[in-house]
Amino acid sequence: QPGISPAADEGILDDLENVPTHQGNGMFVFDPKAHRRGPFADSVSPHIDLVSPFHQNSAVCGTCHDVSNPVFIRNGTNAEYIHNDFDTPPDTDSTDILMPVERTYSEWLHSAYNSSNGVYAPQFAGNKEGGMVVSCQDCHMPDILGQGCDPTQFPDVAMRPDLPLHDLTGGSTWLPNLLPGVFTNELGAAEAAALSNGVFRAEYMLRHAARMKAEKVGDELRVTVINETGHKLPSGYPEGRRIWINVRFYDGSDTLLEELGGYDYDTGVLNTDTTVYEIHPGIGTNLAAILNELNDDLPEPFEPGPSLHFVLNNQVYEDNRIPPRGFSNAEFEEFGGAPVGHHYDDGQYWDESYFTLPTGAVRADVQLYYQSTSKEFIEFLRDENHTDTKGQELYDLWNDNGKCPPTLMVEAVWPENFSINSIGWTVDQELGIAFNSISGYTYWIEYTDDLGASNMLWQLFLSNGFIEAIGTNSLFLDDFTPTTSGGEPAEGHRFYQIQR
Repeated sequence: QPGISPAADEGILDDLENVPTHQGNGMFVFDPKAHRRGPFADSVSPHIDLVSPFHQNSAVCGTCHDVSNPVFIRNGTNAEYIHNDFDTPPDTDSTDILMPVERTYSEWLHSAYNSSNGVYAPQFAGNKEGGMVVSCQDCHMPDILGQGCDPTQFPDVAMRPDLPLHDLTGGSTWLPNLLPGVFTNELGAAEAAALSNGVFRAEYMLRHAARMKAEKVGDELRVTVINETGHKLPSGYPEGRRIWINVRFYDGSDTLLEELGGYDYDTGVLNTDTTVYEIHPGIGTNLAAILNELNDDLPEPFEPGPSLHFVLNNQVYEDNRIPPRGFSNAEFEEFGGAPVGHHYDDGQYWDESYFTLPTGAVRADVQLYYQSTSKEFIEFLRDENHTDTKGQELYDLWNDNGKCPPTLMVEAVWPENFSINSIGWTVDQELGIAFNSISGYTYWIEYTDDLGASNMLWQLFLSNGFIEAIGTNSLFLDDFTPTTSGGEPAEGHRFYQIQR
């Protein structure tokens, strides 16, 4: 971008025959010189550094986090993408045209997070003022207090309150702990500890990526899962990645009556009699016919339908993953990310599932689980690997190391066990609300000064309206300052609601 990007960029791009026109598919340009780029003009370093606002922009993440299969292109409104002519590249690298594999960046791009104010998400915001997040970096490289290099070597390096934490945490909680045992020569104790710490950060991300509540509606239990991320829940790599609801019903004597979404940790098998959030790409009818015609000596013909053949998939058969705030069906359809086989209204960033209450049920425990990869995908990689032993080696690692056990994201109970323990003034004239809580749960406090008004809105607190419970009792304080709740109520009264 002239006037914004480093001046050296223009000359580098002029020397290229084909300059990437879109973010995605790992299309990026290396500087042929050893120049580093970063967001700050006052950096201290032993090498030449160039100020690059691009590195603070979510577009830098889109370089790799929109993935398309360039072999297949959109065919009008048909669900099945068509293949290019053999040995012929596509005419475009646009995500609007190519077969979608991952669309995490586009999901953010067309969400409420991509706005001037962003979304209130203090659980991810680091030092961001007001707990508002906008960019991918705000959540995955949160601002912290720190220095960009070793101050013993560079004593002039500034202590910054907005230093991006270079952890880039996602949701991987299983694979990192396997790596030291695989790469024994490359990874020592320090690296193993760092990988283990990364798992803890990933678990934190997952615990705060969703909220959930359970309510009785007639003869059913309604479970609502709320997406608290800036992309689909889940997002990213499609094969094997899934989130599901586990429900356990109990009678008055605490006897388990029924379990839905049960998972067998010994076999790695999930009972899919529940809601499972995932995407199922596959092979279209026309492509299956073409593949069978070209390969008439196959032991088994290709069948149209959901498939784990990454490179051959040219159609999405199902995608019920929960969209982010600001979702629009038309906009998501544009980049190939619209729901398939499931409906979400425009603006909907939650999903409701209904489970029939068994006779005698008086309570239910509900849990939301995330799993990086499934047994079915691991077995597919093993069985389809005919060139070497890597598929079997991966299967053995999976089988001998817990089978990629699911990670608990959030819990809910029915009936909700919640009560206000006390309300009163502190010695500092702050209003304190003490309530019973569940350790590890996240609570949101909102307020209004106009309860019952036709245009009444519940307001998020600017700073202290987010509590992660660490015990069975929690305390919320309102000091009525502009930096927390927005100031004192104009009419002398205030109403609060606490959500989990």
